[in-house]
Amino acid sequence: MSNNIEKITSFYRLCNECQQNSNDYSISRVLMRHINDMGEMTLEILAEEAMISTSSISRFITKAGFKNFQEFKYILLECQGNLYKARNKMQKITQSDVTTAEGIQRMKLMAEENINQTVTNMDVDALIEITKLLLKAKSVSIIGDVEEQTIFLPMQLDLISNGVPTFLYYSREVQKSHADHLTEGDVVLFVAIAEDFFTDVQKNFLRQAKKNKAMIIAFCQDESYLDNYVDRIIYYGIPKTILNGYYSLLLLASILTDMIYQI
Repeated sequence: MSNNIEKITSFYRLCNECQQNSNDYSISRVLMRHINDMGEMTLEILAEEAMISTSSISRFITKAGFKNFQEFKYILLECQGNLYKARNKMQKITQSDVTTAEGIQRMKLMAEENINQTVTNMDVDALIEITKLLLKAKSVSIIGDVEEQTIFLPMQLDLISNGVPTFLYYSREVQKSHADHLTEGDVVLFVAIAEDFFTDVQKNFLRQAKKNKAMIIAFCQDESYLDNYVDRIIYYGIPKTILNGYYSLLLLASILTDMIYQI
């Protein structure tokens, strides 16, 4: 089931990334419009509404990670309810009732608690050592999801400006073939939130990078699950708090970015 939810999430992300006035954009709009009645849809109906060929829709579905349209419909119908339950559960864990002043205050306190925990556990010497490794690396590959990519973009620019070839790759798309090009002296910075988001694509990439003797450094919230995949781990935030970890991650990225110019 978790693999199916991962596929559906990838489909939503693909829809998010489509450009306006493109075929994919038109297809994504039609598919999203019928997300709740997809069981009644056919390729022909969707193609007519999108004013595009059925083969174009089939290619879009394949690009999203499904074998064919029938598999997409089956998994979508199966996962919609489960995805709602999972997201609802996550929100109850990580958020408060923001319809009240007390709820908003509670959200503020949760963010502060997460950052305070990061500061309490922070090993400044370890961060300095990691910054030195990044500055001496043959190359740096920063692997993370969309939010982590945004947070670590300044670091990419700062490392490049210091002469270090630095790449940003989306964790759901990072290919094992990239790991094939990494060797001793290359550094991978794997930015993670929680074990629930650790995919087979990421596992295969990290295994190959480690096999090739690249240095792998991970930032993550949840403990233990990365032990066999990476060389160094910096824990941040409070385990199992999911979204609140982004507050701490932003703090960590800012500290490392400043260290690049202080070391």
